[in-house]
Parts: sequence; structure tokens; C-alpha cells
Amino acid sequence: MKVRIALTYIMTLAGFIVLTGCSDSQPPQKPAHVVITDSWTKATAEGGKGVAYVTLVNEGTEPDRLISVAAQGAQMAEVHNHIQDGNVMRMISVPALEIPASGTLTFEPGGLHIMLMGLEKPLSAGDTLHITLQFQKTGLVGTEAKVLTMDEVLERAN
Repeated sequence: MKVRIALTYIMTLAGFIVLTGCSDSQPPQKPAHVVITDSWTKATAEGGKGVAYVTLVNEGTEPDRLISVAAQGAQMAEVHNHIQDGNVMRMISVPALEIPASGTLTFEPGGLHIMLMGLEKPLSAGDTLHITLQFQKTGLVGTEAKVLTMDEVLERAN
């Protein structure tokens, strides 16, 4: 009888400890992991400059930082943003950009974008442009940006 009472006490205590431990546990942390869900660019004429847009999704529970960008066929690529300076809209270079934990960052006309400089040839509608983004934690992520016609760009705006 004493053994049964002791076992019941031990099992009850063990169950209590397990349940108490579970209530204080934190969800597992998932490191930063940025994916690109949408990427596109506009067809260009001669002139050597273009612009590209992406949507960045951080599937992790830690923030990450976009620290550089490169595009195939462009001598240089940089992240830029438009800002209002009095009555004038200006474009500025953004050296690094944070993507919040479990967050989404959308590059779009009139805001964040990838400025493509020194294009080797014009971007033609229907083609794709390979862009590589470097993140502090995620590392290198590549995407194929579809080159859109002006009509397709206008459709996206609506």
C-alpha cells in the first residue's frame, strides 16, 4: 500500500513538472531566411539605365539585412528610394535595408527599387534579367526578373 501511494505521488509530481516545463517553453527560433516572391523590370531603350522591383519575404523569426545587389549585364546595381525634399522628389542610394522578422518588404515604383546602371544592352520585353541579392544572414539569393512591356507595367499599377 505504501509503495502504491509513493508511486502515485511520484507520477503526479513528474506529470506536474513536465506540464509546468511545457508552459514556459518558447517557440523554436527560426533563423532569418529571405525569399524573393516577385521580381520584375521594365523594358528599356538605349541609354544604359533601368530599374527592377522585388518583393522580399523573411520567413525567419530574426531580422535580416540586404547589404548588396548585382544584376547580370549591368555594370552596377544599387538599392534606391524616392524621398520628398520640399517640393522635389529625389532619389537616394540605400546602402543597407532591414527586412523584419516574419516581414515582407515590397519594392515598387515611387519607392524602393533596384537601380541598374551601365546596362550592356537594352532590356527587351519577354526576356529575364538575373539579379543577385546579398543578405547579411541568409546569404546570396538569386532571382529571374521578368522584363515587362509598358502595358504590363500599367496593368500592375491597377
